[in-house]
Amino acid sequence: MASEAVKRVLSAESDSDRIMAEARAESEEIIAAAEADANIEVQKAISRAKIETQKLRDENSEKIRAFTVQTDEKYSAVSQQIRKKAEQNMSAAVDKIIAEFF
Repeated sequence: MASEAVKRVLSAESDSDRIMAEARAESEEIIAAAEADANIEVQKAISRAKIETQKLRDENSEKIRAFTVQTDEKYSAVSQQIRKKAEQNMSAAVDKIIAEFF
């Protein structure tokens, strides 16, 4: 009878160890799968962020190009006006110098 009880206790301990090992293995599998899923989600988020970043860069590049064209047009006209005024002033100055000496 005592040996029967010892056998049952040993059997229960063995079953308990086996069940704990199976639970530990299953737990590790679940954690590994969750980590893999998390890594995939992180990679997807990084990919989306890269796409959005490139989109913003492209939009900003286009805005910069448009601004550059507008600025070039605006200041080209201003530059031409200044150049024309300078030529007029230079002609007037030359005429005045010539008139003073001759």
